[in-house]
Amino acid sequence: MFMSNYPPYLTKNLVLPSGAQIFVRPIQPEDEPLLQSLIRNLDPRDARFRFFAPVHELTHAAAEGLTRLDDTHEMAIAAFASVKLQQEMLGVAWIFANPDNYSAEFAICVQSAHRGEGLGILLMKDIIQLARQWGLTVLWGDVMNDNRRMLDMCAELGMTRSASPLGAGIVRVTLNLDLNYPSCAAG
Repeated sequence: MFMSNYPPYLTKNLVLPSGAQIFVRPIQPEDEPLLQSLIRNLDPRDARFRFFAPVHELTHAAAEGLTRLDDTHEMAIAAFASVKLQQEMLGVAWIFANPDNYSAEFAICVQSAHRGEGLGILLMKDIIQLARQWGLTVLWGDVMNDNRRMLDMCAELGMTRSASPLGAGIVRVTLNLDLNYPSCAAG
């Protein structure tokens, strides 16, 4: 059941640059099987990019942790083919605010078949807007060096790169959420 306490801009119909129409809304606990299916059907390279390891399946506990979120500090925005066709998750972006209320980590996963269609950047723009609404200052994520598509998207969003504490082969991308910075919410 959809919870009405979510910001209204997080539930909407969008058109991808390809012309495909999608429906976007906050993830719900009932979406756990759809998230598991999304991960199960990822190309092995895409799964490695997302999890930094070969992952073929999410456990119930892991999927539950990614769908049952405390919406005051965590949120996930999921994309579907349409409001009527919510049986298949096309992608999802998460934000996890740190206890300091200064920064948040983001993560994103898009179906392998829908990479390169502009879905990731649309989901990230909503995450950025939400981070600003929460009053955060920094949004960050870790990306594998060879994930060129993700690094290009992060650069397009104005993120900077630095060494990641996770080690070699990983880049930390960071966005300063200065409230004077132009909003990325417009699609």
